[in-house]
Order: sequence, then structure tokens, then C-alpha cells
Amino acid sequence: MGLGQARFEQSINASNGYVNNIVKSIGVEKLRKIQEEYPQLNTEWLLYGEGDMLKEAPSPKVLDEDDMVSLGEYYPEIRREDFVPFYPYLPVTGGNAVQFDSWEDEHTVRYRYAPEYARRDVVCFTVRGESMSPTVPGGAIVYISKQVSSVVDPDKMYLIITRDGQRMIKRLRLDAPEGNNPGFLCISDNKDHIPFHLDEDEVVAKYRVLGVGNYGDL
Repeated sequence: MGLGQARFEQSINASNGYVNNIVKSIGVEKLRKIQEEYPQLNTEWLLYGEGDMLKEAPSPKVLDEDDMVSLGEYYPEIRREDFVPFYPYLPVTGGNAVQFDSWEDEHTVRYRYAPEYARRDVVCFTVRGESMSPTVPGGAIVYISKQVSSVVDPDKMYLIITRDGQRMIKRLRLDAPEGNNPGFLCISDNKDHIPFHLDEDEVVAKYRVLGVGNYGDL
């Protein structure tokens, strides 16, 4: 914390030498004062000399709700708005066989540091499968706009959710093959995966993929 003993004692309104006898002399109010003034201080270390002087700071990459509450204690330069909701246990698939529920349900949500998406209505997921490799390899993080897309740009990628609950990342083309209903041609970047047709009424929603990152990236 960058404080000597004398300045520390002064900052908590304690007398000189207080720290030397802290286990014997500390009271509830004094301990509360220390915790308020120095929330990053490990009180186990202070009282018993056990562990490190400072609490272990949470990683600024991915935080849970409790870490978000104490974010300013460890990283005052980082804003809460620089994080987007992250669903590590609700991955989307680069294939077309895994089903997921809506992201609004009870799945565990964490928060991922992504200042480039600050103040945008964005969520992110882990991708499974290799059908969108090399653009989106398995294990990558995809950042998705939560605004439903009403247009199809063949140069963009989309998260599509189907009526039977499938969730997948694909490129889309408007498709009206003879003998089939109008819909979308779903295209993978991995050329080993054959494009397939989905009827328009099979697609519940489609969302633009705004970006891709590695799991370990900030």
C-alpha cells in the first residue's frame, strides 16, 4: 500500500506503536475502520501474520458478480462499463448440432473486460467446434450484438437461433432454391463443412457477430 507504520497508524486514528500490539488492543470499531480505509488489506495477515499482506486481486479479464462489486478497490482505473456479460458455460457452436436455451435464463453469467464494446448492448460466448475455423477457432470468444438483425450481409457472421433450440455461428445468404421454402443458406468458413439450407420460419432470431477474441485475451 506504500505506507509506513506511523502513517498507517495515523490514518486509522491510532496511537504510535498500536500495530505492534494490534492483536491485544484492536476492537470491532477499529477493525471496521481499517477495513473501510484499506479494503484490499488482508485482515488475517494483520491480526495473525498469516497469508499475504494484501488480498489477491481478481483477474481483470473475467470477473464474477462479487468481483464486479469490489472492482474499484483493486483497479480504480478500470470502469464497470468496460465489461460485457460473458456466458462461459453456455457456449455457442460452430457446428449445427448443439442446443442451448436463451441467454436470459439461469445460466451462470460472468463479466469479461472488453472496453472496445463499452456501453454497447453486447454479450459474449465461448465457441465450440471448428466449422468456422480459421476465422473463429474452437475455444474463441465471440462478441454478439443483442439487437436482432433484420438484414443479411453475406460478408458478416451471425449467431442464429432456430425454432428447435439450436444456436450456431454461420455466414448467411438469402436462399430460395427451387422446390424449397425461402430462407437462408448457412455457410461455414471451414470448407470441410457443407453449406445447408434453413427455411426462414425455422430461424427465430439472428444476431450480428461484432468481434472474435482468444480466451486469454484482455
